Amino acid sequence: MERKDFLSIFNLIEESSSWDIHRKCMEPLIYISETSDEIIITVDLPCVTKENITVRATEDSIEIEAKVRTPLKFERWGVRQRETFFSSFKKVVKLSSKIDTEKVKAKFRKGILKIVAPKIIKKREIKVE
Repeated sequence: MERKDFLSIFNLIEESSSWDIHRKCMEPLIYISETSDEIIITVDLPCVTKENITVRATEDSIEIEAKVRTPLKFERWGVRQRETFFSSFKKVVKLSSKIDTEKVKAKFRKGILKIVAPKIIKKREIKVE
């Protein structure tokens, strides 16, 4: 494999990865579960305090941003050897159903953020003639 091809592949991997080196930002680990009437998103946010978390909701997405107390240092990772620091987490979660943004609740405890988003359920009774 030529060096040019290798660098192209590395750049593609870096662009689609779960971190942004330039903004010093990482994507947190998440788990999404769903019931008939709500979507539950569990987010792992180590080294974060409740005061440094921002959650924004639209009908079809949830955006999570959090600043870490102390920058996280990584050395010797990826294909290239380098050292970097990450100072925040950011993740936008696209939802499978529309949610009621006025009723979304978030709770943070011991490094875990739990977001409960009620679905918009448009249901009406139809009179049978």
